[in-house]
Amino acid sequence: MRVPIDELYLPKISVGLPASTDYAGKTYNLQISYDYHNVVNGRFEVDLNFVGETPPGLRSGLSLRLRIELGQPSQELLLPMGGFYKDTGGNWVFIVEEGSNRAVKREVKLGRKMGSEYFEVLEGLKPGDHVVTSSYENFGNNEVLILN
Repeated sequence: MRVPIDELYLPKISVGLPASTDYAGKTYNLQISYDYHNVVNGRFEVDLNFVGETPPGLRSGLSLRLRIELGQPSQELLLPMGGFYKDTGGNWVFIVEEGSNRAVKREVKLGRKMGSEYFEVLEGLKPGDHVVTSSYENFGNNEVLILN
């Protein structure tokens, strides 16, 4: 199967990368078998071969949605994007203290943007922390917020 891919992904695509597609209610695995590096109109093409079973009834010209694994899957702690980033540069956030009506300032280290919705959290937060993600513009230089 030949697939066009946006040139943005050219450095991340290589022969052997796994992919998958859903067809007729079942997931099928594929693997990149050839990479055409020439970019035309902002896209380049790759060939993919099915690994194992091939879906029955595939026809030329049929469109399928593919997921290509660009790296090893990993568990990441994610923080929703919000107005806080504009005010803090992602260097700190307000964390709501468990069982209280207070939010305290805490330094964090954010990593990559994950799409247009999340930041990867590298340091400063743990799963279950409740973060105030709205704008901090009206909070001034306070270290603690009293929530009502």
